[in-house]
Amino acid sequence: MDERDPERRGQVLGMTEPQTGPTRHRPSEGDAAIALPTDVQAFIGRQLRAVYNDVVNEPVPDRFVKLLEELERKKGGRA
Repeated sequence: MDERDPERRGQVLGMTEPQTGPTRHRPSEGDAAIALPTDVQAFIGRQLRAVYNDVVNEPVPDRFVKLLEELERKKGGRA
């Protein structure tokens, strides 16, 4: 698969043609990026949730818990 071919990538991911219409995101003056239709945004959101769901539900490693506890102790001593 040629990863530089956006049409091919969409087919591999199972993405269908986006629906265009009144549900398009309206960019504000500060938006620097091109706005995507809401159905494309929803598709991307579903894909990201599917990929990261397992990671989000993993327990916090003991080392991180200890570091957070140490940070909290140091922060509590200054307050």
